Amino acid sequence: AHPDLLTVLPEPATLADTAKPITASARRWAGMRYVLGDGLASVVAWTTLFLFRKRFLELAPAYLETWFPARLLEEGNFLFGAVFVPMFWIGLYGLAGMHSEPFRRHRSQEVGQVLWVTLLGSLTLFFVLILDDQISTYTQYYRSLLVLFGAQVLSVLAFRLPLTTRTVKRVHRRHCLQHPRRRLQRAGGGDGPRDSRAPTQSGIPVHRGRARGR
Repeated sequence: AHPDLLTVLPEPATLADTAKPITASARRWAGMRYVLGDGLASVVAWTTLFLFRKRFLELAPAYLETWFPARLLEEGNFLFGAVFVPMFWIGLYGLAGMHSEPFRRHRSQEVGQVLWVTLLGSLTLFFVLILDDQISTYTQYYRSLLVLFGAQVLSVLAFRLPLTTRTVKRVHRRHCLQHPRRRLQRAGGGDGPRDSRAPTQSGIPVHRGRARGR
């Protein structure tokens, strides 16, 4: 009698090509994308807060005529914040571990961390940069804090969620290709009994039989 024979259909080459390994350089570049995204989002949030205060709280004439007056780039406070506030946020997010292990992040974790870390950072910036400003009513403090927190959260999530979604899909696709649910093996090489009509990735059942001699 001849040994058991099992015909295994080859996997398409395109599937193997899709499962690219995640190298150290890929991890560094993925983390750098999060850093750059946080920096750009912080600039957008700071600009939003500055324009809001100038237009609705201080009622500056130049900002009542247009949202982006030419003198915006001449404002020392704006330029100071546009440089140092993003550095503050990048450092805070980094300390919270939001730049490490980019391929282990997921969307729910992203939203939760952005909310509580941004709340902590917004309170810090409020007491450092906003509390000493001259105001007419205390409600302006609350409005400034709310705009700062809301603009930062929305801007950061607008950059981070697409990156995280793309990363999750890449990791999931790679995991499925490296660990398929059912992989046909030669008889005797498995850990237990297998169905004689086990399907392959192509959907065609493979029959296993015993070749008998005459």
